[in-house]
Amino acid sequence: GFYQEDEEGRPFYQYGGDFDDKYSWSNFTLDGYCTSDGGHKPSWQELGTVLFPAYARVENGDLLIKNTNDFTFLPYTCAYEIKRDGEVIAGAPLSVADVAPRETFSCPCPAVPETPVPGAVYDLDVVFYENGKEAMRKQFRLPDRANALPTQREPFAYTVRTDGDVLTVTGDDFCCAFTKGMLSSLEKDGKQRLAGAMKMNFYRAPTDNDGIVNLFPRHIKEWNDHFLNVLEQDVRSVTLTEKEDRLVLTAVVKCIADTMWEGFDVKLVYEIMAHGVIFINVEGTPFGTMPEILPRIGVVIPVPPAFDTVRWAGRGPGENYPDEKTATTVGRYTLPVAKMNFLYDVPQETGNRENVRFVRLCDGDDALTVAAKDDFAFSCHDFTLENLTQACHRNELQKSPVNYLYVDYKMRGLGSLSCGVDPEPAYELYTHAFRFCFTLSCADETAALQLARTDFGASTEALSGHYQFNYETRKQEFLDCDEHEKK
Repeated sequence: GFYQEDEEGRPFYQYGGDFDDKYSWSNFTLDGYCTSDGGHKPSWQELGTVLFPAYARVENGDLLIKNTNDFTFLPYTCAYEIKRDGEVIAGAPLSVADVAPRETFSCPCPAVPETPVPGAVYDLDVVFYENGKEAMRKQFRLPDRANALPTQREPFAYTVRTDGDVLTVTGDDFCCAFTKGMLSSLEKDGKQRLAGAMKMNFYRAPTDNDGIVNLFPRHIKEWNDHFLNVLEQDVRSVTLTEKEDRLVLTAVVKCIADTMWEGFDVKLVYEIMAHGVIFINVEGTPFGTMPEILPRIGVVIPVPPAFDTVRWAGRGPGENYPDEKTATTVGRYTLPVAKMNFLYDVPQETGNRENVRFVRLCDGDDALTVAAKDDFAFSCHDFTLENLTQACHRNELQKSPVNYLYVDYKMRGLGSLSCGVDPEPAYELYTHAFRFCFTLSCADETAALQLARTDFGASTEALSGHYQFNYETRKQEFLDCDEHEKK
């Protein structure tokens, strides 16, 4: 791209179509591992990890490290770390002798040094050092996992008030509200955690692999033709069941575009418990002529701008996707919202994190916390999805007055369709029925871990195979107008 600055001095890069050129390949020539300013895209770190000459794997209880070089010995020292839910709990050097070219070093796989904590997940990191500096890190999920903790609900005092479409639940130390069946407010100790209503979301700003507008429409045309970017929520019913230790609010919603008959039938079941912990069970079933492939499935939650620090247990620190996460390992990370997203020359989907146990958006000690027994994905933007989708240059991204937390059941892989193929089937997001479960609360990190290790009675899972719409051929009966008039 060609460097340019706008009227406010913000830099951006011009590309095909920006020079009154009649014919161009748009931003197709901006593909590659680097941005126009020479910075490395996240795919650069992924490439480095994949090509690293020490290939590690766990097999039959052994850790194997192969030297993939043809002529040189491995020049690295090595150590291991064992993590529990992203936190290092043990580690030691590995006595890896000089490994000859094409030879493999083998040792017993380091064991988890404790009785597995119920609901916790364990990972093994193999870390390679060159001249005392970390050169590469490779991670493996260990099989040690005890069953999650059973739910222990406690009775609590609450009141329920209905005002039009808004239902408000007030407890001793929290207050939450639901507008047309969608969570729209959560206060704890008098401080608001939401800046608007939670919404279902099935769209992402297309990547270059998803398509390039006015050049290679690819999936963009299909998604937009099916109005995934403008699906609205039509609430069909809201019911409330009151119990001593929880309230259960059930909302039946149709996610559908105006004048169309395709989308998702969604049932949201909220279990509101003591201290403002809300277990959310979302079940969705596609209907109508939905596309075969979706960009994502999840929810988006507006959050006040003061909650501008993100803390999470999951893959990081940089962005990662189902088919691009070798270079990012499960750990504990903290970043400001402004640093959560990679700035591509042409704005597009960015900032996703996979294999997450919990994420907390923090304002000092106050937080909005999402936690789940099953892995989920998230991203956090300080710009709107519409802005990210429509912006053609990086300077066109505008900071929004609120932050947006995207919590996803599934995110589509990236693939390489710009010059290759779509994501492999394991990373493709085919349209299907699903269940997505998570908790929303104001929990601190200790309580967030406890929530992530607790079984609330439902699990995130696919509820069907690939969805296909069946057209029915029906015999049509025609009215004979002449015969009708005679009668």
